[in-house]
Amino acid sequence: MRQAPCKWNRKFTTFLKQQHLVQLRSDQCMFKSHDGELYLAIHVDDGIIIGKDILKIKQLQQKLRKEFETTITEEPRSYLGIEIKKITTGIVIFQNNYLKNWLNKFNMNDAKPVNTPISQDIYMEEKTTIKEDDNKKHHLDYR
Repeated sequence: MRQAPCKWNRKFTTFLKQQHLVQLRSDQCMFKSHDGELYLAIHVDDGIIIGKDILKIKQLQQKLRKEFETTITEEPRSYLGIEIKKITTGIVIFQNNYLKNWLNKFNMNDAKPVNTPISQDIYMEEKTTIKEDDNKKHHLDYR
């Protein structure tokens, strides 16, 4: 019985590779298409597909349905506790409910709020690299 999750993972990974998805070395639960247009994340039995081309997403969903028992939500509102909101320029992810639960657990609902220690207007870009000499340009104070 202990080998079942390992065998399932191997079968799922093999299937995704047959669909021309590449497993990321940095996170073995993440897969992407060769052109970087489609991403799939999987955790135990919960997955999410994100991409620019809805047709490619639908085709992958259809292939997944044929091979595995799946439930597909077209517009997921959350994934692994991370809330997802679709906006015109992309998506926004946040963890309000997660944080509220932690504050409640530790009786900190009335704690004084403070500003985020990092600028909220920083956007992630694909293939962003920071050279050692550039660290001074991109330095953000934590406190």
